[in-house]
Amino acid sequence: MKPLSFAFLPILLLSLSLTACKYEDGPLISLSSPAKRVANVWEVDRATNADGDDVSDDFDTWEFTFEEDGTAEVTFDILSFPTTLTGDWNLLDSDQNLQLLTSDPTGLVTFNEEFVITRLTTKELWLRDVSDSLRTFQLEVK
Repeated sequence: MKPLSFAFLPILLLSLSLTACKYEDGPLISLSSPAKRVANVWEVDRATNADGDDVSDDFDTWEFTFEEDGTAEVTFDILSFPTTLTGDWNLLDSDQNLQLLTSDPTGLVTFNEEFVITRLTTKELWLRDVSDSLRTFQLEVK
């Protein structure tokens, strides 16, 4: 009986590793929950627009802060004036998607963005816009 049980060990390990990979670009396994990995201060390392062109320079002042309590803050400069959007973030679809709900200080301008998470580590968060698969953001911990 023992040789038979050892024969199933590789199959069991393979099936666990295949189901553990939640995101397209990894990682295969993580000991931290997705919410704990998202909760951080991020800056844009690379971004592409709807045409797939690199627009990283347009986001060099952007900073995303995702708190563990689900609150969010996005800061950036518009014509050298600092701007802050505040709101909430949520993980959707079995932690596959990130929803970002923000508004300006007046509350008159609101944004509801949803992204597919393609990579999530403690130092990298890669996002692809749900409504436009060519619009992507690769964020790194600040």
